[in-house]
Amino acid sequence: MQELPRDQIYKALLEKKVDAVVAPAALLHYYATHEAKERVKLIGPEFDRGQIASAMQLNSPRRKG
Repeated sequence: MQELPRDQIYKALLEKKVDAVVAPAALLHYYATHEAKERVKLIGPEFDRGQIASAMQLNSPRRKG
């Protein structure tokens, strides 16, 4: 097991330098469904659940209203 800086973990995964990544589920889910669409998949149950929040501008198209 190795620890990588957050900005390098996804690159290492796509370059097959690591077999898996453990990170907060919300971050992994977003990455898998947006940036790495069809190139990675989430497996197994979520463990060590915690809460996460994100902030967006009021006029952001990403907000659901």
